[in-house]
Amino acid sequence: MRFVFIFCLFMLLLGCNQQTSSTEMPVSNADSNHRIEINTAADKEIAESLFKQILEVNQLIEELDLLIIKLQKTDELPEAIEMMETATSEAKKILKDLKTLQTENKSLTEFKGMYEESLNEYTNGLKLQIDGMKNWDGQKITEGFKQTELAKNNLKQYHEKVKNQFK
Repeated sequence: MRFVFIFCLFMLLLGCNQQTSSTEMPVSNADSNHRIEINTAADKEIAESLFKQILEVNQLIEELDLLIIKLQKTDELPEAIEMMETATSEAKKILKDLKTLQTENKSLTEFKGMYEESLNEYTNGLKLQIDGMKNWDGQKITEGFKQTELAKNNLKQYHEKVKNQFK
């Protein structure tokens, strides 16, 4: 049983990683030349708060990826599911915090909305993977993994965009 789980998860991650690399979607509506306009002190405060949230999400994604790799080596399915559920919960908290950031700045609002959409896709992908793992449904695991990887790619691009503009 242990060997089967490790083998299936390893093959899934390798196979999906290769598939997603050819179908990665660019960050929607966020071309790299478009800059977020910061016109007021309030806009700057919102942008800094948004940047902090983006850093938290980036750290959350990196930590979950490292934990999953570690757990694959020990074949700890329940622990992997628990870590993914914790990451989903943390991402939902961040989404809730992002919704409280309100501004009249159009470019900042659009960027925040696109980021929230990608983060929501990430959490939905994690939920689908968790459901697939709990029910031994390989199709759900694969579908959730693809969705999560595409969302991670977008989230990383948003992180780079904000990092380059505000740091």
